[in-house]
Amino acid sequence: MRKVVQIIITSILIFGMCLGGTTAVNQVHAKAGDDPGVTITSPDTISSRQQVELKVTLSASAGKLDQDGKIEIKIPKNSVAQKNDLTNNLILGDPFYLLDPALTEDSEGNYVLNVAYDHTKIEPNEATGETFTIKYQAPVYKENDENVPDNVKFQADLSKGDKIVSQDTDQSKIQTDNSGLPLLSKFSTRPHKTVDGVSAAVMSMDKPASNIFAIVVNYNQQNVKNAVLRDKTPEKTELHDPGKYIPVSGDKTPVQHIQIAKVTDKNETGNPIAWKFVTADYADKITSDKNGFAINFGDLTPKDNFVVMYAEKVEDGSTADTFGVKMNTATLESNGSTLRTATEPLMLDSSNYHFITLSKKVSQSTISTTKGTFIYSLTAKAKSGNIPAGTKIVDPLPDYTTFDHTVKRDNEAISKGEYDAKSHTVTYTVLKDIIEGTNQTIDFQVDYSNPMAKQGDEVTNKAYINYEGTNIYSNDATTTLEGSAILKKSDARTKDPLAGAVFKVVDASGKTVKKELKTDGGRIGEVRPAGAREISIYRD
Repeated sequence: MRKVVQIIITSILIFGMCLGGTTAVNQVHAKAGDDPGVTITSPDTISSRQQVELKVTLSASAGKLDQDGKIEIKIPKNSVAQKNDLTNNLILGDPFYLLDPALTEDSEGNYVLNVAYDHTKIEPNEATGETFTIKYQAPVYKENDENVPDNVKFQADLSKGDKIVSQDTDQSKIQTDNSGLPLLSKFSTRPHKTVDGVSAAVMSMDKPASNIFAIVVNYNQQNVKNAVLRDKTPEKTELHDPGKYIPVSGDKTPVQHIQIAKVTDKNETGNPIAWKFVTADYADKITSDKNGFAINFGDLTPKDNFVVMYAEKVEDGSTADTFGVKMNTATLESNGSTLRTATEPLMLDSSNYHFITLSKKVSQSTISTTKGTFIYSLTAKAKSGNIPAGTKIVDPLPDYTTFDHTVKRDNEAISKGEYDAKSHTVTYTVLKDIIEGTNQTIDFQVDYSNPMAKQGDEVTNKAYINYEGTNIYSNDATTTLEGSAILKKSDARTKDPLAGAVFKVVDASGKTVKKELKTDGGRIGEVRPAGAREISIYRD
């Protein structure tokens, strides 16, 4: 027959607390914008034929995008040359897609681009940031044109479900063309983009005939003796027949990929308004090779005003990085001496769709003491596009924890952790771009100590990354504090501790929960508070 030994288990919870107590979770949050939020960024200025790029960013902390939604982007019509550019040049990736209809108009003179997101394609346990870029060509803005506005305003509205939760606007100044007539000028009809302070024509890889360059010769009506036009072809390009640029009458057949049009009429201000092809008249005056071409015009009079047109085909396999920015230079000579030089930079474009995430893990989901150590893991992923060097990954640590040391990082890609005791944060800096399709993980250790902790308390922590000006937060990494108990057996008469007794723990139904339990200093972990201060332990 079993003898039931009723042993009082003193739940000496190592945290020194009452079993039933709880405390609120302490979290530190950095100030951020709307969460979820949308931002739109437009160029400071927009000029004629410029490639306008509107960056639209959706950012959210983990779990914030729990419904499908959409972003409406309002684009002034008077900033758009061809409305089809708004959808044809748009590159979207998950979770985005175009609604039907994709493009509408409002009563305020705007095109409205309708982009939706599928929340099921957004990982709920990661901070997320996605940017897509709307690219289109601006029209020609002529000086003294009363229809040209001083500024244009762009707007983005983010809806989650049927409710607008975030809105942003940006404004661009319109820059008009100078109306002066040049002796020599060169430009491309392609959209333009400014890179490192240089406005460059953005070349097409799949439509070389659209990569049109126009060279204006003697529009200011001078006498030029023995005029020769020379044009140098940039590396990784070759001459190609051009598409249509201006309305020109006559035979448009190119010679060695070159068309020559002569001005036949002008308006009251002297600006050309009509042209006729004269390429055949100069067929024997044109020479070309892989390095460029030359046209011997002979003597030019004030009535000899021309536009020379051609296109450039970019070498197959070229990318924005390998091609870089190249210069396309034209020179007008007279009697072998240079009169004028005109240059048009050219470049290739990238896709400009970005999607990054930040997630967090903790090494221990539970702890049964008032002090200990945790290992936190931060993972930044570049799902589409790169996470640029200089990006900060910031972790505001929970109360009662202190940064100890970094356990693991890629020393070439991620900086040492910088701990600021005043703000109680640790910061890592991306040292080199995290390339699309890759990730970087940082493991660091913190020390925890809270003598006043109570069972059920949570040590909750989340990190953030700044994406397009907004701090987006990772998921919570949570450690729950559990109770613990010490099993003691003492002599009833002397109260001296007795060692070596073997016990087993059974539940209310008599099922063995733990066996071979000895009074040797081991502890019983308590997952949740017990309803009473006593439990029954049977000794065999």
